[in-house]
Amino acid sequence: MVRFLREFVPRLWHMPQSGCVICHKRLRMRSMLCPSCAARIPWITDVHCRTCGKPSSCSDCPRMRRIVVRSGSAVCYDALMRDWLIRYKYKGDARLTSLFVRMMHRACGHIADRIPTVVTYVPMSQERHEEKGFDPIYGLAQGVARHMRAPLLRLVDRHRHTPQQSMLSKAARLRSVAGAFAIHEHGWDAFCRWAKRQRTEKVRVVFVDDVYTTGSTLHHCAIPVRDASAKAIQFEAVTWAR
Repeated sequence: MVRFLREFVPRLWHMPQSGCVICHKRLRMRSMLCPSCAARIPWITDVHCRTCGKPSSCSDCPRMRRIVVRSGSAVCYDALMRDWLIRYKYKGDARLTSLFVRMMHRACGHIADRIPTVVTYVPMSQERHEEKGFDPIYGLAQGVARHMRAPLLRLVDRHRHTPQQSMLSKAARLRSVAGAFAIHEHGWDAFCRWAKRQRTEKVRVVFVDDVYTTGSTLHHCAIPVRDASAKAIQFEAVTWAR
């Protein structure tokens, strides 16, 4: 962990910041985080369940049929990370986009693979997008796609607004997102052209989202893609927190 922090903080030096983006403490170097804030990040260092990326024992995945077969997350979703996410996702602090993306580089390492890959993301509803004025998950997906050197395509639309998943029970989460997603035609056409050029029997689609809770949102995002594709797809996910 100490070694990782020593490597993580210097990688942010090139960012044009005069102070820590979290606590605003002035920094002597061009960084995004002060050493104190960086040291408080609850990194996921060991993954117990490769399917959902959980760092501790998982009782759900062995008894559930998951479409998304492998997931990686950067940090544990504790109270501190919740505060950071609120600043980014609900208060529109766009400066955190670069920070979160760099944190998610670690999560990408949990799902490293040589299969031809397309990166996509869990979309907002049109209503929520108009309310916020930006799509925070799209910003994360752009960074992940660049890091993975993979094309970024919007494969699904959220045609029905759903409540915030963290406020619902497990059963309610499954009900709320069922049937909420459909194929995005323009992105799907681009994906089909890309898939046709690949000389492998299987391709990989990596969904990007902010937090992995039960996996129900990712599951229902993957359903229309799986059902529409003529080619075998290996579904995986990268999230900022778990």
